[in-house]
Amino acid sequence: MTIPTLAALETSLQEDLAWRRKELSSLYLSVISASPQSESQYRAIRSGIVLTYAHLEGFTRQAARCYFEYVRGRNLTYGDLALNFLALKISRIVCHGTTKASYYSSAVDLLTLKIGETAILPEPEVITANSSLKFAQFKEILYCINIDPQPFSSKENFFDKVLLERRNAIAHGEFRRPSPDDYHEIHVGVIEILDQLDTRLIDAATGEDFRRA
Repeated sequence: MTIPTLAALETSLQEDLAWRRKELSSLYLSVISASPQSESQYRAIRSGIVLTYAHLEGFTRQAARCYFEYVRGRNLTYGDLALNFLALKISRIVCHGTTKASYYSSAVDLLTLKIGETAILPEPEVITANSSLKFAQFKEILYCINIDPQPFSSKENFFDKVLLERRNAIAHGEFRRPSPDDYHEIHVGVIEILDQLDTRLIDAATGEDFRRA
């Protein structure tokens, strides 16, 4: 994946978001058009919750990878990058789980001798490799690309309780009958996060927030 320009980043994000919004709208329509409190409506709600979560996780991971790839394409030095990117790079070097000083010589070289060299960042998949998208994982992804998670802080309960707990129960085969109101809350909440994340990434790229202040 190559994201050479800001316009290419915008296009990549918008294309990925567009098909997801279309499917989310179709899922919502299938819920509200079903007979109220019928088995078909409950099935539509359960399916909708699972797929709505999938779109939140999918867009978060894909959008973060696109932004990270865009940053990699700027060919900045380690010294020019925001510290979050440097922390990510070092975390790939010092994951030895030991206190032996000799194991950390590469990190010391980077911080001293190589700080002015063009940064060689890891593949973008490293920032999105973990499983279920709990809020803590969402924040960690944002940290890796130097995006302030504070604007999303009001969504922590939504992530972990309203959405993820219900999604996990349904995905693991538990008998649940969420109401249309439950589904509406999830549908609206996820779209808000998707739109907010898309806007925040474009603003960050435009303002070059990936550079060290």
